[in-house]
Amino acid sequence: MLEAPTYDEGDVLEAFHTPRFNPWIDDSEEAREALETLEEEDTTFECTPMYFERTAEWKLRQLRAASTQFDYGALGLIEEIHLLSCAIEWAKHESHNHWSRCDKVFVELRDCLLGMIEFKIAQEDRDIMSIEEDLFTTKTRIERSLRMTSQWRHQAA
Repeated sequence: MLEAPTYDEGDVLEAFHTPRFNPWIDDSEEAREALETLEEEDTTFECTPMYFERTAEWKLRQLRAASTQFDYGALGLIEEIHLLSCAIEWAKHESHNHWSRCDKVFVELRDCLLGMIEFKIAQEDRDIMSIEEDLFTTKTRIERSLRMTSQWRHQAA
């Protein structure tokens, strides 16, 4: 008979709710720099959920229009979305604004990127300019920014 290890429920819940790692892990510097870049380059920039929601909706429309085109224009758009998803992660730090509507648009962006990844992988003839890595990196960055909101929900509970 196998014996499963037993753990104290309180210890498990404490470890889950207070992770032993710094929330500013790995490339948070990239997120800060992305926010600074947006501040410098976009004259309409505001560090608010509304700005990020509006900008993400515009990028989503552009991405849907180019969802089967893998050219330099699409690559530039993916890089802009990556910059936006890094910047929103930094904007969410030290902030308790309401991001749920904005996060909904970012979920749609992530899903669109996932569809592009699936389409790209299904193609038989691969082109020289492969952007799968950019697609995956941007999708992952969006998911990371969405985790920021879920951390707040836990802290507010």
